[in-house]
Amino acid sequence: MIIGGFVLLWADRRKHNVRTHALTEVGWKQGLGIGLAQTLALIPGVSRSASSIIGGLLTGLDRVTATAFSFYLALPTLGMATIFSLATDIENISAYDALLLAVGTITAFLTALVAIGWLLRYLAHHDFRIFAYYRIVVGILVLVWVFWRGFA
Repeated sequence: MIIGGFVLLWADRRKHNVRTHALTEVGWKQGLGIGLAQTLALIPGVSRSASSIIGGLLTGLDRVTATAFSFYLALPTLGMATIFSLATDIENISAYDALLLAVGTITAFLTALVAIGWLLRYLAHHDFRIFAYYRIVVGILVLVWVFWRGFA
């Protein structure tokens, strides 16, 4: 988390040539670069959304477009993971479980719409600094907690 916070600070503050201000303007080379950056999330502790947002910034997207692209990129990734999980466990799902899954899916979708809407409005006027500092502080707190627990 700490390293990711510093990388986010660097990617957001570095002088870069923003040439893409809308999702409809994202080219295939940019999409490929963002997808490659997202593969860094295979490393334990690396955030999928942060890696794709940083990839978007590095390929010339503005903050809002990079963030929106990251969220759209999550749909097939997380959707297929969910379908795979359901398909491999379908015999263990009861009718009640299916109802809970439907309610949870709808609730998560509505919550995500509100959260993403807020985040995109926030990023239209602010940078990623607060998110980077959050990652750094939480990472330090986790290290302190692990270190402290190791000697308790």
